[in-house]
Amino acid sequence: IKNNTDVVELSKQYLVDCGSEFDSRINGCDGSASIPVMNFFINKGAVLEHDYPYKAKKGKCKQGVRVAYKPAAYAMIKPGVANLIDAIAQMPVALSIEIDDNLQFYSGGIYRNFAPCGFFQNHMLLAVGYDLGDEYPHLIIQNSFGTDWGEDGYLRFALGVLESDGMCAIAAIDNFMFIN
Repeated sequence: IKNNTDVVELSKQYLVDCGSEFDSRINGCDGSASIPVMNFFINKGAVLEHDYPYKAKKGKCKQGVRVAYKPAAYAMIKPGVANLIDAIAQMPVALSIEIDDNLQFYSGGIYRNFAPCGFFQNHMLLAVGYDLGDEYPHLIIQNSFGTDWGEDGYLRFALGVLESDGMCAIAAIDNFMFIN
C-alpha cells in the first residue's frame, strides 16, 4: 500500500449514515457488528471519500452517490498474529477492537496498552501495513476519526507477543479481508 499510487480513500461516512438502513446492527458512531458491516459493503458497495466526506456524526443517508468499489465477498482470517500479518501482506484487513479512552485520545507513537484490554468489540479499523523490525513490532492502522486524530488518521498498534493472538487480542477474532 505504501508504494501503491492507485490507492483511493473510501468514505467512512457512507457507512455511518447509510449502514443502519441496511441492517439495524450497524450503529454508525455508536459501534457496529462486524459481519453486517462487511455485508453492507458487499451489497451496497463503497463510495469515495471525496464524494461523501467524513463528518464525525451520523447524518441522513445521501442517495445516488456513485459506487466506486464493490467487493464480491469477504473472508474471515484465522486467529493468530501470523495469519493476520499474512493477510495484511495481501491487502488491507478490517479489524474489530474495543476502543477505550486511551485509544480514543491516541496522538502518536506505538500504542502499547498496559491496562487490561476489553473484548467488547465496538469499533472497526483498517490494518494497512505492519513493521516487524521495530523494537515493538506493530500494525499500521487507519482509523475513521479523520486526519486530526493520531498520526494523520493512522495508529501504530503494538502486536505484543507474535506467537499469540496479539495485544488486546487484536488477532483473535472478527478480522476480515475482501475478495474481488
